[in-house]
Amino acid sequence: MEKIKRHSIIISLILYFGIGLLVAEGIYLGISRWIDSTMINLLNPKPDALILQGNMLVTLFNDGNTYEGISSITDPKLFQLLKIVKSVMPIVIFGLSILLVALRFYRVKLKKQFDLLQYGMEKISNQDLNFKLESSRKDELGLLCNSFERMREDLQNTFQKLWNAEEKQNLLLRAFSHDLRTPLTILKGNNDVIRCLLDNENQKGNIKKSLTLSDDAIKRIELYSEALKNFKDIDQWEVKITSVNLLKFKENLISQSKIWETAFNKKFEVESNTEEVCKFDPVLSQLMLDKIIENAIRFAKSKIKIKINLHNNVLIFIIEDDGDGFSPEAIKYATDIFYSTDKARGHSGMGLAIANRLLGVYNSNLEIGNIESGGAIVSFSIKIE
Repeated sequence: MEKIKRHSIIISLILYFGIGLLVAEGIYLGISRWIDSTMINLLNPKPDALILQGNMLVTLFNDGNTYEGISSITDPKLFQLLKIVKSVMPIVIFGLSILLVALRFYRVKLKKQFDLLQYGMEKISNQDLNFKLESSRKDELGLLCNSFERMREDLQNTFQKLWNAEEKQNLLLRAFSHDLRTPLTILKGNNDVIRCLLDNENQKGNIKKSLTLSDDAIKRIELYSEALKNFKDIDQWEVKITSVNLLKFKENLISQSKIWETAFNKKFEVESNTEEVCKFDPVLSQLMLDKIIENAIRFAKSKIKIKINLHNNVLIFIIEDDGDGFSPEAIKYATDIFYSTDKARGHSGMGLAIANRLLGVYNSNLEIGNIESGGAIVSFSIKIE
């Protein structure tokens, strides 16, 4: 049975032509008898039968005698016409039968499947893979249509993966282009501070501190550039665990916040409940902090607070601002790529989304909400070693 299903087109073709030939033979015999009867009625004397042997017509009588030729024909023209028709009738009837059977076979068994395949090829040639070829047939063409559909699905999946890979790479490029803004802002601010301090010989200590902060910013730019060169996917960030003095980490944040205060006219507060030495990735943590702080700077009215808390080997970073807070929609979609409530001013809505994606390497997520007294709060936690 399975073999019959696999070769159903061949079996159908044999059945179609077999039935067609049987019908053609029946038609031929019927017309042939009618022609013989008509020709007999045109003869005098009237024979019992006629036999066409080549171009010679032989008459048969009941007495067993046969005669070649005809002695008397009542209508010679009609008789000659019927003779010609009878001689060419097999070719015409069987030829037409084969043609009609072929056309019928094409319309019933082939046309719909060919139309489906043609439709699919036109769609693919127009670079459109959003279609489906559905065939319920179990014959060879039905299987071909199903194979074509599987090929279309594979192509669509492949192109989707390529598109996703390209989107991830574009996201990575945009992420690092955003990340360079913060250290560049620090460098610009430090240059202004150093210019002011150079005129005062008693400010060498402050100059040294500003230069140290500039060095840190330059190192961050170098790290970002190296990461951009080595990584093609934002999800492939390699976590580099190092020992970090949280007191120094806090002091660096305070120094950076002074630059931000000058650049953005916002007041910053940095708090920490610990000064321990912990092991985590400071570059990745700083990168996520920068993303969240950038978002807070956009929406804060005048004040931003940064908290660093250590609790049960979990380091928690909290950023609060005194803005209007998140809307219910923003709380739901703030970590989605390209979601923004401020696109009119050119903000792409990628900061929190990128921070949340980076947190994936820690198996963590951003916590987003509002402060009861007013303002937004964003936090994330990482497990330290």
